Amino acid sequence: MAIANIPLTLFVDGDIGSDSNSGSTASGSPIVSGTAGATDTTSTVALDSSTDLSGVSVGDTIRLVGELSGFNNLEVYEILTINDGADTITVNPTPSSTASDITWHIGGAFKTLVHTVLFHINGNGQNITVNIKASVTYTEMPYFNGAQGIATAPMKWIGYTTTPGDNGIVTIDAESSRAYAIRTNGSNIFAQVTNIHGLNATTSAMGGNGQQVTWRNCKGSASPKGFFSASGTYFIGCYALNNTAIGFTGGGECRTYSCVAEGNGSHGINCDTGVVYGCLAVSNADDGINFDNSNDYQVVIGCTIDGDNDDSTTGIKLTDPNQSEIVNCIVYDCAVGIEAGSAGAESGRRANYNNLLNGNATDYVNWEEGERFQSGAPLFVNEGTDYGLQLGSPAEGNGATPAIYGATGRTNANGGIDIGAFAAPVGAAATGGGSGLAHSGEL
Repeated sequence: MAIANIPLTLFVDGDIGSDSNSGSTASGSPIVSGTAGATDTTSTVALDSSTDLSGVSVGDTIRLVGELSGFNNLEVYEILTINDGADTITVNPTPSSTASDITWHIGGAFKTLVHTVLFHINGNGQNITVNIKASVTYTEMPYFNGAQGIATAPMKWIGYTTTPGDNGIVTIDAESSRAYAIRTNGSNIFAQVTNIHGLNATTSAMGGNGQQVTWRNCKGSASPKGFFSASGTYFIGCYALNNTAIGFTGGGECRTYSCVAEGNGSHGINCDTGVVYGCLAVSNADDGINFDNSNDYQVVIGCTIDGDNDDSTTGIKLTDPNQSEIVNCIVYDCAVGIEAGSAGAESGRRANYNNLLNGNATDYVNWEEGERFQSGAPLFVNEGTDYGLQLGSPAEGNGATPAIYGATGRTNANGGIDIGAFAAPVGAAATGGGSGLAHSGEL
């Protein structure tokens, strides 16, 4: 595994990469190669005489072909120091055998996602970041089975288009023949997946029974479920679109922040327990936001739910009202606005205020109007495409500042706190303070 304070960065390029490379650069070919490497059971590796190491950096990797004592007992080792004049390097881990005439390669991207998984299985992905180039549509199913990183140093997969960090989106197509685009399973996975779109899976575009996974700026579409993960899950800035069942579903405790669930065949967002903050649920066939579990907290803050006049839709459905908090939410055009599984004891409700309900056939079932309630039409900029608020919306400036689970109010450009997922703009024009379906463009 990578030693402390020397994080390992790997690259995948499905177009020009090769799984025989060492993975540490974005290029299709190695920086330098040779056929006369030698090891002696110390950290020093001797390379071919007169090798030019000027293009090699500390943190690059070397593949020592046939020497299976590197990362996760593979052929790849991290370079710790470079002596260009002596044609030697030191590596981590230390090679376990004495050998000569070793074929070796430094740098070059990998080609496949499943090959890269070999480097961080069994919890050895701590401090490993994998940059994946959107050069092709990938058609494989990487499987994070069990621990990949640790809590303080999770394994990271990040998509990019041209340059790492550009937030480009990588597509993984399950081709309607694989259960997942990315599969997770087991406890304490400690993985972060960013900028990846999974689609056409037969079970769930993204996820599985994996715990402690963070999905960031990802998309799950055209599958039975968009995202499916177990306890300890974070969905951040993700988009679940046109799945035949649930958009986002998290078993156990999960947190869903600034996500969009649109056009799914069942619930937009479904959790046992947890926090849903700053999310948009539109045109889902069942509940916009649904909680399954009882006797645990169920929190919805600063969300916008548009049932799109669907008679089967409840905006927010709670199992246990005694552990529920609903603040700064817009619930619009649903069959039922807010519904609890039972009336519950009034003393048990910890928060219910500064919400706007409008256009619902029935606003409440086993629930009641809260403090500082708003009832006028929300005045979206363009319902269906932009859920920002027009100036003059009753949601503008009528929100609260809840100090709940790290969530704060949505501050508009005029300094007020708005109700709903998107703030009102500055000025007189009826233009949005942020596109309600912004993820449609990003992903």
